[in-house]
Amino acid sequence: QFDTNSHRYGRIGLGDWTRYPLITPGALVRIDTQRRKIECSGWRNDFEHPIYFVETRSAYVCSWVLPLEEGMLLLQPYSLSPCKASLKAFPQEAEIVGQVTGVAMCLTAAAQGERVPPATDPG
Repeated sequence: QFDTNSHRYGRIGLGDWTRYPLITPGALVRIDTQRRKIECSGWRNDFEHPIYFVETRSAYVCSWVLPLEEGMLLLQPYSLSPCKASLKAFPQEAEIVGQVTGVAMCLTAAAQGERVPPATDPG
């Protein structure tokens, strides 16, 4: 059952490699819209590090987020991702939709040798 009261659902674009290989392009994610405050500490490893679904003016991005001084957010891709980190003015250029709390994805694309693109800006 889908809980639409406190959660939204999003699909990672087929060209979005920001969280690869943890979250593959085409994955379905559950977003807790009650969790919009960025957590900057308290995790022990990459799997516990909060991932946020972010709406930018050009795209949605599923990323680690680090708030910087002067109203800037750093959208940080996974370390093995081909994507580059990007800076966005907050809230003018980026808005936190919520924290990703669930993922459904296909694992066969990576197993079949799908080609990972060169480094890109995530949003």
